[in-house]
Amino acid sequence: MSKKFQLLGTLTAVAAAAATGVVILAAPASHAASTACGNLCTDFYPQTTGATDIISTTGTAQGSAIDLATAADLLPEDFQLSALGTVADFYNAGIIGPAVGTTWPSDPAYEIEYAPGGSGSGMCLGTAAAAAQNSVITLQPCGVSADTIWVGLTVDHIGGYMPFIAGSDTIVNNPYVLTAGPAGASLQTQKLGLVAGTFAPKQMWASKTGAI
Repeated sequence: MSKKFQLLGTLTAVAAAAATGVVILAAPASHAASTACGNLCTDFYPQTTGATDIISTTGTAQGSAIDLATAADLLPEDFQLSALGTVADFYNAGIIGPAVGTTWPSDPAYEIEYAPGGSGSGMCLGTAAAAAQNSVITLQPCGVSADTIWVGLTVDHIGGYMPFIAGSDTIVNNPYVLTAGPAGASLQTQKLGLVAGTFAPKQMWASKTGAI
């Protein structure tokens, strides 16, 4: 297992409760991870594509970009979700700033670790610095800073999808969230936006667990 944040003596119980906030859907028959990882892995996909295209890494080293790729039995599509606690835990520990910490204190905080074949790499989805408009999502060391924390915005859980706010976000209105591009394009953080009166489909995420 990779290094994880150590916040409270009761973190395990808090994380277990927070885990109920993540969106897990029964997806169409396709691979959500490699066969080697199986039920150890959870993969994420945007509303724009459904489970046809899922998150994938372009490399294994720090700084490798994360994009969308066709769901297949491939190691680059192996990720593990860790429920770390609530936003308030991280704000009280001085890891998450006030914009996120005081606005969404009860929402769950996660890390998404690259885990080829089910083995943690110590590298998580994140940004190289505090999230900004069009910050590229890359592999960054897990358990170091808010740059690898993602906040599930549960109040906006719609139709099985919800936005994920960057833990290093500094904006209360229209926060920076995980945003998909077309297949093969790097994921980015962009301001939460609306399309036809609802949240932009490229910013709404769901997940499925295990190779099907």
